[in-house]
Amino acid sequence: MSIKTPISEVTIQLAEDTLVGDVQSFLIDRLRDQQMVFGMMDEDAQRGVIADAKSAAEHLVERAVEIIAADGKDTIPVTIGKLTHDGKKIAITLECRKEDEHRHALLDATGGIGYLVVAETEKFEGGEAPQPDPNQPDLIGGKTIMDNGQGFGSGEGNVPGEEAA
Repeated sequence: MSIKTPISEVTIQLAEDTLVGDVQSFLIDRLRDQQMVFGMMDEDAQRGVIADAKSAAEHLVERAVEIIAADGKDTIPVTIGKLTHDGKKIAITLECRKEDEHRHALLDATGGIGYLVVAETEKFEGGEAPQPDPNQPDLIGGKTIMDNGQGFGSGEGNVPGEEAA
């Protein structure tokens, strides 16, 4: 059974302050680097911008979950490796970055008691993903100008979707 504890107001404020700065930095950096406005980019360039935004959003969600789960305590992001269960206890191998700022606290806690919080960022992901604008937009009835081989460039002068007289 998992124990749920209320999140302190200090943690909520820290998450808000941190995330506002992270979002602001991402947006400003993106605007500085962007060569043209989104609507003027071709479809592939728009896909790149969307992928970049998704990557930043995933990072921000992971950071928010980390801040909120920590609730002001020292935490170390880990990857759960091997897990064994012998009927009496569960043994877990954890991996973390050797450069983590709290690595010394982890070393000091060896043999002591710690708490493992399973951070499930997946439940905060999702929503409607933006789509790039197609290079050739639909004009009439779901067809583009070139769909029927007539229209612009054909010398016919007829409206796309209409039969030539």
